[in-house]
Amino acid sequence: MEGLAAPHTVNAMPEEALVSFADHGTVGPLLSPDPAPADGLLARFAAAGVEVEALGEDLQVKGTESFAKSWRSLIERIEAKVKPMAAAG
Repeated sequence: MEGLAAPHTVNAMPEEALVSFADHGTVGPLLSPDPAPADGLLARFAAAGVEVEALGEDLQVKGTESFAKSWRSLIERIEAKVKPMAAAG
């Protein structure tokens, strides 16, 4: 997580990871806005046979699915707490 801190970004993480980071993580230098280092690293991955575009798409799909699952779980928990209060009037 320390290496993912950057301006104008959002990082969703499990609560356990957040608590662990709060306990003994540190935020170092922020990611550079210059894409050149990342572009070079991605080029090295591609040269090693990694299908970078397919991997990126897969990560986005799985990340979206995971976020949506967590969101639905949160909404269900809220609804479960609100329902008895609404019934009690």
